[in-house]
Amino acid sequence: MQDLPQELVYLILRYLQTDLPALRATSLTCRYLLPAARELLFAVVGGEALLQDWMKPYLEHVVEVRFRPVNPRTSSPVPIHEVLWHLRPEILPKLNALTFLGLQFWNITAILPGSFKALSQLASVTELTLSGMSFLNLRHVQSFVCSLPNLAALNLHRITYADPSMARRFSVPLVEKLDLRTRPRIRRLAFSPDVTTTATSEIAEWLARSPTAESLVSLMVPYSARSPQYVLGRFGPSVEHLYLPIRNLDKHDHAYDGYFERYTRVRSLTIFMDSYNMCQGAWYMLPAFLEHAIGAQCLQKLTIDVRVEFVTALNAVIDWAALDRVNDVLEGAKFHALREVEVIVQHKDELPWSPAEDMKQLLERIEDRLYGLSDEGVRIVTRYWRVKEFYDTIISLQPGVL
Repeated sequence: MQDLPQELVYLILRYLQTDLPALRATSLTCRYLLPAARELLFAVVGGEALLQDWMKPYLEHVVEVRFRPVNPRTSSPVPIHEVLWHLRPEILPKLNALTFLGLQFWNITAILPGSFKALSQLASVTELTLSGMSFLNLRHVQSFVCSLPNLAALNLHRITYADPSMARRFSVPLVEKLDLRTRPRIRRLAFSPDVTTTATSEIAEWLARSPTAESLVSLMVPYSARSPQYVLGRFGPSVEHLYLPIRNLDKHDHAYDGYFERYTRVRSLTIFMDSYNMCQGAWYMLPAFLEHAIGAQCLQKLTIDVRVEFVTALNAVIDWAALDRVNDVLEGAKFHALREVEVIVQHKDELPWSPAEDMKQLLERIEDRLYGLSDEGVRIVTRYWRVKEFYDTIISLQPGVL
């Protein structure tokens, strides 16, 4: 291993970085890799790790800190506000992302204005993830988002509000002054709506009226989201990179009528799809959506991202008749700016057939069906990924945190 070029060692580490247990095991087995791997092993850590003495030599490698509920049987809960005061630029020079996962409002009401002041000192933090969180109200959400002065990427997933009676009981001062005129200026937003709570509509409406309305460049409604119109209907003119799911024919889920006229600057469009055997209606919608709903005057790249949860036969992945219609639609004058079409097939590990050879045949067949576009000079790209879970947020939520 010591004789390998540094470039090859670097590639080995990058290949393993998405599987932290494998990276950790490899590094411990081969001591030559360990010094080079530390940068990856300690890039993402849990908040409580920052308080441990053994962690001090590795703080310079930390890129992201995550806060999540702890198991009282295995660890002693540490107040979040105590950890936040350890997020100082001088000891975490590479820190650029904060993630809060699955915390209820009683976990975070202890974050008083002084702690938000600590967040305001983190000029290097540009990414914030709030997932499975329960807040007191909109102002509580705004306190998190607006405390970070240079926030550019925001990921919101399953955000809810506490019961109003509990919110009154736990009413605490949040941020003394919220600068809502200049913050937030989000450039990348991933927003998974939850229509069972008023939080989705209130937060989306606030962001749409904030400086984000002008700064937003990339908007994603994840593959797993229901009722995407609650987010998509709020934005439009500034968005250049758009990601959205097409799942079925339920008009209440997909009410795409009208508001896509505001999306006039989209240069890349990614559409998340289920495999044909799981959702035939979405494939029926796809050609009509491209032809009538979405503007294409600036569209240069189209990506169709197919998620294969389970199929018994390879032919069940794609609706070939629908793909033929997509080819015909994209050959039209409306898509004169189109330069690339990419079809991605993501499948989980437990498929009943041999993925490697079968997927190669599947991708070749997809390319054959898009022959017309290829003849017109449009680049056709096909690829498949084998994954453990479908990660579909702009800000990665890979497992394996210390």
